[in-house]
Amino acid sequence: MDRGLERPPYVTGCSTTFDGTRLNKLLLVSAGAYLLVDVLHLIGRSTQTYHDNLMSAADRVFGDGSTTVEINPGVGLWSIVGPLAVLAVYALIYSYPRKGKNWARVTGIVLACLGSAFSLVGFFDAFFYGLYGIVVALAIVAFVAVNVVWIVAAIRGR
Repeated sequence: MDRGLERPPYVTGCSTTFDGTRLNKLLLVSAGAYLLVDVLHLIGRSTQTYHDNLMSAADRVFGDGSTTVEINPGVGLWSIVGPLAVLAVYALIYSYPRKGKNWARVTGIVLACLGSAFSLVGFFDAFFYGLYGIVVALAIVAFVAVNVVWIVAAIRGR
């Protein structure tokens, strides 16, 4: 192998082999950001402001007084099972690239894209929370930013 084509060993952050440590750290940050966004959404959905804004939006769409159904946006079964399933997928993606499984990195890229897209849909839901929605929106932006950095690191193989 030609010595001139290899990366110099004194350059930090450049290795010729993939060890996945940066990728795994970013994955843990992404999982933490996901949990933060999920908890913030749960808190936001339990506020009276959210309920009032949702009811007034339904009245605007269906006409005044037509919404007689009471909306209960509190914690349901999927508010607990959903995040647990997502964290299980995070654990799967976290463990397999260490063992040299390339499919986990590809799956992680696809799921990071999907997770970012779905969280951006939740971005619009945050406007029903009133001023609290600003905090939720900033958390969603941070989650998407971490996912974009993770995708770039996974594609580059670092």
